[in-house]
Amino acid sequence: MLLLVALFLPWYSRDTDIAGAVISQTWTAWQATPVIATLLFGVAVGAIVAPSVPGAFRGDRLATLLGIFGLLLVLFRAIDMPLPDIDLVQGDHADSNRGFGLYLALLATAGIAYGGQRAARAGPR
Repeated sequence: MLLLVALFLPWYSRDTDIAGAVISQTWTAWQATPVIATLLFGVAVGAIVAPSVPGAFRGDRLATLLGIFGLLLVLFRAIDMPLPDIDLVQGDHADSNRGFGLYLALLATAGIAYGGQRAARAGPR
């Protein structure tokens, strides 16, 4: 559930100073990386649904795999910021930052992987 919330929070921000005027921009996961946001949405829904599927299906293993996959996606986007390029002239500058939503998604995907691993150690139900 935390991952679903994180997708709608700011993941990136940039303050651009052009001739003394500062322009602030923020992007959510859906705005900056719609494909990865869609995959992370699937990870979140899969992690919520996996434990409730009956039968020989091992929801704990699926949750672990989904968490690791999601964690890799978020780490990739934490390292490689997908912000659009801007042309600056001498004297202008831009400061790009990672937002709270990105760190929350990192925590959420790590939690999904950890929770799946803990459930797997506890054994099948």
